[in-house]
Amino acid sequence: MEFEYHKFDLHSWLDVGKHALANSCVTRTSQFWMALKVWTEKPQVVNKALCSAKIQSKSNSVQECLSCVLNLYRTEHDLPKILVATTLSEEVAKLSSVLSCDTEIYVRDLIPKKLDRMTTLRDIVIFDKANTCAYFLPVCHLGKSTSQRGSQNFPYRIRFLQESNQNCILLQTPAKLSPEFQSSVDWLCTHLLTKLGKWSQDDESSGKLRHSLRLVQADEYSVLYQHLKEKHGKRLVKIWPESTDPQKFVYEDVAIATYLLLLWKQEAATKQLNKKQSFVDLGCGNGLLVYILTKEGHTGVGLDVRKRKIWSLYGPDVELKESSIVPSDRHLFPEYDWLIGNHSDELTPWIPVMAARSSYRCRYFLLPCCSHDFSRKFVRRDSKSSQYRDYLNYVKEIGGICGFNVEEDILRIPSTKRICFVALTRGHTEVEQTLVDERISAYIDGRTMAPPAPRDGRTTPTPAPRDAERSTSEELAAERHDEDPLSAVSCSRHIPVSKCLASASSGSNSGDVPVSKGLCGLCSTSNSRDVPVSQGLCSTSNSGDVPVSQSWAAEFEARGKVEPVRNCTKLNRDVVRRVVDMVGAELIRRGSDSDYSQLDDGRCWNRGGSLPIQQVAHMLEASTLQQLKRECGGLQTLLKNHRNIFTVRESAVKFTDNLDSSHTGSSAKKRKCNNNAICDAALLYKTKLCWFHDKHPQGCPLMADKCNFAHGQNELRIRIFK
Repeated sequence: MEFEYHKFDLHSWLDVGKHALANSCVTRTSQFWMALKVWTEKPQVVNKALCSAKIQSKSNSVQECLSCVLNLYRTEHDLPKILVATTLSEEVAKLSSVLSCDTEIYVRDLIPKKLDRMTTLRDIVIFDKANTCAYFLPVCHLGKSTSQRGSQNFPYRIRFLQESNQNCILLQTPAKLSPEFQSSVDWLCTHLLTKLGKWSQDDESSGKLRHSLRLVQADEYSVLYQHLKEKHGKRLVKIWPESTDPQKFVYEDVAIATYLLLLWKQEAATKQLNKKQSFVDLGCGNGLLVYILTKEGHTGVGLDVRKRKIWSLYGPDVELKESSIVPSDRHLFPEYDWLIGNHSDELTPWIPVMAARSSYRCRYFLLPCCSHDFSRKFVRRDSKSSQYRDYLNYVKEIGGICGFNVEEDILRIPSTKRICFVALTRGHTEVEQTLVDERISAYIDGRTMAPPAPRDGRTTPTPAPRDAERSTSEELAAERHDEDPLSAVSCSRHIPVSKCLASASSGSNSGDVPVSKGLCGLCSTSNSRDVPVSQGLCSTSNSGDVPVSQSWAAEFEARGKVEPVRNCTKLNRDVVRRVVDMVGAELIRRGSDSDYSQLDDGRCWNRGGSLPIQQVAHMLEASTLQQLKRECGGLQTLLKNHRNIFTVRESAVKFTDNLDSSHTGSSAKKRKCNNNAICDAALLYKTKLCWFHDKHPQGCPLMADKCNFAHGQNELRIRIFK
């Protein structure tokens, strides 16, 4: 699009929007500039249609800025855009006469999320520090389409005005602006001014906003994400057989896959790798991340304790294995480049350890969610930060203990837990690995508060036969390295068995492997010639049949194959009934005169008051609270299960707002049952007693023929299952 700057008068500006600052006494110009910097560098925070802003140049000179714009267009071989930029140069040259000498000038590209529907907008941003105002001057659209929400195809200016009684932020546009731009002006007034006002009054909000996708290129991310979404996402949403929400889980894994593919692409270019990275996804769940990465050319496998329905739909080329993972010498993956922990729960703190002990070249990607320590729930260490932030600091600390240079980034996924850790490099040499491993063992022993597990390789209590079932890592190694089984296995100190054997056979301490101990710390000269490679481990006991494989933390409990039901539906019915009756009675007691409503039959019905969830917890017995704590969501889940009675919103409970729809089922004729089947509302009709009819002083607000629940035992029907 060519912007006709002759239509705009950049010397005459009209006020079109104003946001008064409440805390004018503490609002400084530095805060205003910080807020504008966020809008300049991170416009996607306000404009959700944008993916990011790519800063092409930053300078203090108008001429340098214009030179950058012209050079960009010459590189792109676009003559019409050069003409537009030339016209802009003339206008900005006129504008520069009123600018102060203290300026900061950006050339940026506003990259949309949906590049197939929208186009990138290039503009110039001028911070005039002395006059406390900023100019936003569009240059052109880098594409054919111009229908982009939030893209301002006209110049505008933002000013910080300090008045005697109140400070404010003004939005200004050139005089005689065409009506076609009015919708964009309204958007700026409604959304942008409000945000700028908030950030200008809050040092913490404006100063601590961190960039997401820091380790990858945001424009490349936008393109690849849309490509993968079209290629894999939409089809999988349609065929999703799991009970989870496909809109969340499918597109979340598409976003994570996009991030990893770009990260690996950059790594391959930096390290000049000649083949794509391989990976193991530990606790892969639905396996979707493994599916996408495999389809995009990366060799990998997903491991989870329980098979999912959707696994069978991926095809034979996607490798997913049902396996319980216990952090030990038997679960190492030396033949893979990356370990992935995507919401890996109890394995989260172990993944840096497993990566460190698998091989020196192994890296990891970790997206923490639930707070787990090595052998128990994580206990908060720093009361000054949130539990989530405290746990993130702990997980990052583990990576450092394991010798990794850990980088933190923020993903763009539909989740509140978006912070991930990437370990691309080590902070030590391979020769120092033995010392690092000793440090890891000491750290784990200190965290588990248990006697150190015997890691010197002397003996294990129970011998295992040669044909014992192999570990998961050994099976994967055997599948890919049949021709050289020694190269596929590694001892717990990361040195391939073949190297340990070669050193032992030589009978000397030549090379990097000291024969007396071995770099693995498990091989000895007395028996290393007879090491059984069938176990995939180096053995040092007198009997070659005894593996030294054992858990790194005796108290660690792997997740069971059968997922326990923890949604409060399996609680003792008397406990549930007692909690529901107690909360209902308290809501009725809290009802004031304003909470009464007139029903159609003339009754005055008490809708009850509101009760904070925290107060409900204080009303319960300690034994009941302990039972609820073992359930997912606890007390809130129990109350939400009774949506025909209660509404839980903003950490408070009250009687449901939509008694008509929740009690008659008119809003939904069908709903999903626990087994993911569709239940007809007719099958549920009058199969449960109406709580309001039995417990509320004024009874049920609905007549018996309009209520889906039974008004008395005489109406109660037996539920029929299809």
